[in-house]
Amino acid sequence: MAQLFPKMGEIKELKVQLTPGEYQLLYFLNDELDSSYEIYFQPFINGDHPDIVVMRKGSGIWIIEVKDWDLSAYKVVGEWLWELRNQNGKVKSPVSQALQYKNNLFSWHIEGLLEKKIEAPNSFSMIHYSVYFHCAIENEARQFVKRESRRDEGYFDIWGRDSLTKEKLQQLLTHRWLNRTSYYFTEELYHKFVRCLKPSEHVMEIGKEVSRSGQTCGKCT
Repeated sequence: MAQLFPKMGEIKELKVQLTPGEYQLLYFLNDELDSSYEIYFQPFINGDHPDIVVMRKGSGIWIIEVKDWDLSAYKVVGEWLWELRNQNGKVKSPVSQALQYKNNLFSWHIEGLLEKKIEAPNSFSMIHYSVYFHCAIENEARQFVKRESRRDEGYFDIWGRDSLTKEKLQQLLTHRWLNRTSYYFTEELYHKFVRCLKPSEHVMEIGKEVSRSGQTCGKCT
């Protein structure tokens, strides 16, 4: 079992409750990952709050954006934007949102990380990003995201509700080097991430006001 921050009892007391997708993915990862992995639920990182961040000392970081969206309610209008069909409202592409969290870690949140990327461009791969679509199967979600014609295709993973298997998880961990030793993810860097990701007592007292946007799928629980 992984190390979960905050603890599940504290997560359930937050002002904004878990969506069904967050609940299912969080429990799956917590059960399937061993204690060398740390799972951070909605860490507040200087204004950014990704849904789930998985970290393994000596290996790297995995940012996961979770969406309980009914994909039939959306259409893709660009690499960065989707649009709600019936409301004519635009929302940021979930993949672009996850990538932005990664870029911000390098550019703003972790001291020395941008310099490391400049000195060793391959170090950019020690932070991986994915999107989990709870109301879609993996192939459906993949085909939908392909409509964006993204330039970073191949650098992220798309999961659906049928992706939550031990075999699929191990494949991703191996492919993204999250179960092996990384030359770039040093102990010094690990401790910088710990300080950045761990929830403060103040956050736990008041809970986090996290925006829930998008058309959800009511039948997926």
